[in-house]
Amino acid sequence: MGVKTRPAVSSWVAPPDPLRQTSRWLPPQVNFLKINFDGAWQLNSFKAALVAEAAAGLCAIKYAISRGYRKIILEKDSKVLVKGTRGASNNGLWAVKPLLDEYDKLSSFFSDVKWNWVPRHLNRAAHKAAAIGARAVQLDCWAVRPPPSLVGVLVSDGLPCPPVEVSAQ
Repeated sequence: MGVKTRPAVSSWVAPPDPLRQTSRWLPPQVNFLKINFDGAWQLNSFKAALVAEAAAGLCAIKYAISRGYRKIILEKDSKVLVKGTRGASNNGLWAVKPLLDEYDKLSSFFSDVKWNWVPRHLNRAAHKAAAIGARAVQLDCWAVRPPPSLVGVLVSDGLPCPPVEVSAQ
């Protein structure tokens, strides 16, 4: 009588990749403000793009501070920039080093700051907002009433539109 055996299966599981690809936009954890941001630029260069992205991140952080939030999640579709917030110093990050230093200084205003990378298709609303902003004649705050050209993207992401104002935690 033959004995059947199972093939050996490894119980090792790869550690989670902090820059893993997510399949859909997820709302923030309880008591967190989540900001997806993007930058827009006119020049066709990696450095110009990275500087625009980093400057948009600084605006996002300053917005959260001005509203009194203590816990924030910042989401970006630039792996280079997100890795830079985690201490990486290659891939042209020298161009945004002063902005990364400012991120560090301003992080003292928060009890918790999380940086997440998301693929571009999950950062559509921020990408669209940046493109609209690049064409704008003046700067506006769209937190309460986004422009009509952005509403469709927000609704497709499952967000109430116009967004409901949430008090700081």
